[in-house]
Amino acid sequence: MTARPVHRAGVVAGSLTLVGFLAVAAAAPALTATSDTPQTTVRKSVQTLMNSRGEVQATRVYSQIQSQGTGNVTFSDPVSGSLRNLNGFGSPATVSDGVADFNFETNGLKNQRTLQDFQAGKLPITITASATLDGQPIDPADLVGKSGLLKMTYVVDNVTGEEQEITWTDGAGVTQRKTVSVPLPYVGTMSTVLSDTFSQISAPGASAGGTGRNSTQLSYTLILFEPLGAAKQTLSYEARITNADVPQVDLTFLPTAPADNPSTKSAQDQYKGGQETGAKLTAGATTIDTNLLKLAAGAGTLNAGLAQLQAGADQLAAGLNGTAVPGANKLAAGATDLATGLNDTAVPGSKQLAAGADELSSGLSGKLSPGATKLSDGNSDLSAALTDQILPGANSLSAGVVQIRDGLAQLNSATTGIPAAKAGAQQLLAGVDQILAGLGTPSDAPGQSTIFGAFKAVAAGLPSLKTGLGQAKGGVDQVKTGLDAATDGSSTSIQALSGAVAAAQATAGCAGDPVCTGNLAAASGGLATLVTQTQTAAAGLGQVSTGLGQAIGSIGAANTPGNTLAYGQAQGLAGLSQVYAGLTNANPPGVKQGLTSLVAGLTAATTGVAQLYAGSVAAASGSQQLAGGLTTASAGADTLAEGASQLAAGVDTAAIGSSKIAVGAGDLSDGLVTAADGSTQIADGANQIAVGIAPAAAGATKIADGLGQAVPGGTKIEDGANQLSEEGTKALIVAGQGTTNSFGEKYSYMQALNTRAATGAGIPNGPATGSDVVTSGAFGYTLEGVTQEGSTNGLRFLLAGLLLAAGVGVGVAFGRS
Repeated sequence: MTARPVHRAGVVAGSLTLVGFLAVAAAAPALTATSDTPQTTVRKSVQTLMNSRGEVQATRVYSQIQSQGTGNVTFSDPVSGSLRNLNGFGSPATVSDGVADFNFETNGLKNQRTLQDFQAGKLPITITASATLDGQPIDPADLVGKSGLLKMTYVVDNVTGEEQEITWTDGAGVTQRKTVSVPLPYVGTMSTVLSDTFSQISAPGASAGGTGRNSTQLSYTLILFEPLGAAKQTLSYEARITNADVPQVDLTFLPTAPADNPSTKSAQDQYKGGQETGAKLTAGATTIDTNLLKLAAGAGTLNAGLAQLQAGADQLAAGLNGTAVPGANKLAAGATDLATGLNDTAVPGSKQLAAGADELSSGLSGKLSPGATKLSDGNSDLSAALTDQILPGANSLSAGVVQIRDGLAQLNSATTGIPAAKAGAQQLLAGVDQILAGLGTPSDAPGQSTIFGAFKAVAAGLPSLKTGLGQAKGGVDQVKTGLDAATDGSSTSIQALSGAVAAAQATAGCAGDPVCTGNLAAASGGLATLVTQTQTAAAGLGQVSTGLGQAIGSIGAANTPGNTLAYGQAQGLAGLSQVYAGLTNANPPGVKQGLTSLVAGLTAATTGVAQLYAGSVAAASGSQQLAGGLTTASAGADTLAEGASQLAAGVDTAAIGSSKIAVGAGDLSDGLVTAADGSTQIADGANQIAVGIAPAAAGATKIADGLGQAVPGGTKIEDGANQLSEEGTKALIVAGQGTTNSFGEKYSYMQALNTRAATGAGIPNGPATGSDVVTSGAFGYTLEGVTQEGSTNGLRFLLAGLLLAAGVGVGVAFGRS
């Protein structure tokens, strides 16, 4: 094998690399003196010689001591072996128990250099090297002269880690704790020069450059602490070698607090900023998520409200369509029935009553029985009209108004303001306008085709009805007076006439004439029967008088509270006025109050009509008894017609009373005609109400449909907000918390590194202590290179010592003043 010369250029280049690295390392800060007091810097470097596998061969500590100023300098420096003076002979300090005490005078600038051994077991960083050639393991020292595909691997391990607990605040503001291994923070470089026997070089993570002599220099930057690097790192390169040698590898490491190194401080600041940004992100996302949940809850509440509003609108529509509209129709039908009953039955019945009263007068004058019978028939017709027509119509009117009140009460309670319901509300307004038109105004004249006009017509007819009933009662009272006079036992009464006839018979006033005696007997018997039947007629007339009195009381007065027809009509009219005012002013509470008053008034009117009916029934009953008694009395009167002059006088008196009854019945008939006209107007107004409510019901149905469409929209808002919360903001919160935790943990770890660096434990043997003294340190490792002529490490190791002796300052400074 041909011997190859040693590549001196590689040795020089490696030395220059070391010099360059030390020159750019973090220099000890200058000591600022306020006077001539000496300022001292101590720069230490551990230089370790290793074989090509990374096994320690020798390790030394080189120290450079520089003092500037005038006066005495004293400080202590920990040592790991005997101290040798590189500036001359003799020991520069007193060494005792591993501490070198320096005490010297300086005047200006004074430099000193020392050398001492260092224990390999105290090295903070271990280095191992391995190699493969064509994929097979090989001792690096055996690569000399070999050819093939080489892969060199270097494992660099910072073994200074200590278990410590670090703490930080997560995104939720909770303090997190974690026990981690915190090493002394070292940064450094590894460099080597590959000769021209290396080709096809691949060095991941390395900076490669030519030396100008066909060689390739590889330089690796190492940060031996997390999170910027790793305490243990593996570096490698591959190359095709031909008759190769083993290159020398140089590594240099400085203890560096992350906060003191510009490049690592930037990363530390970024971790801190990331933690703060993550916390802000978490807080902001949490706020957004909270508001989204509030939005979802609000949408849920809105949805529930819309659903309730829809339910209310459905009820309103159902009330209008199923209750109010049918009720209005029933009101119209009932009012129509009332008008029909008054026009078709009550009015004819009242006319029959008048005719019957006329016939009663004629009968009492000469046709007593037929007139009484017709009076009974007229009262029966009136009773039938009241029972079959007036009361059902009034009840239908009351029920319809109650239904209107219920529907409008539901309308009054419905929630307004939903845009989708606007069209329905407009239709409802149109329906209310029609209702208003049907109601008319309080200034409407009696008989006008509005509810106000109808009620005023009823009011106009009530006084006439009351007057007619009063006159009828007066006539009946006069009839009763006449009958009472005819049967009161006086000398002019029927009883006296009967007694006279009986006396004549007893005393044989007919002188034994059998015909005369028979006639007297018949007259006596007929008079007795007439007395009994006349008393029955008087009792019937008393009941008629009582019933008519009840009917008059049922009509009552408009300004006197009670269940009377006139007061109920007045209350109904007042309720209509309030309805009119409420509809005109678009004031739903006013509408509700007015309809309530209307219902109260119509209910009172219904009660008054019922009482009128009861009085009429009583009158009819009495008139029927009167008819029966008068029929029998007529037969007796016919039998005694020739001989009962006193009876004729009593009947004349009764005829006068019956004439008055006829007059009262005529007045009643006239009043009922007026009432019939008013009921017709009520029917017309009720029909207009029915027509007006129908559009309102259609509008309410559209409102319900619009709300039905709005409810799914509210549900989508709620679902979307919840989905955005679950898939968006909650994920953002998790990401923010993850960022806060990750950067917080890393920043806390960097602070722990700063704390360890601040102890000075990274300085070889520890920092010097004393007044106005600072210390820096570095660790250098050299893996021997092997050529075909032998190792080059001895020369390299010597050069490293000479460089330190030349005064190169390196490392991170520690001082105390």
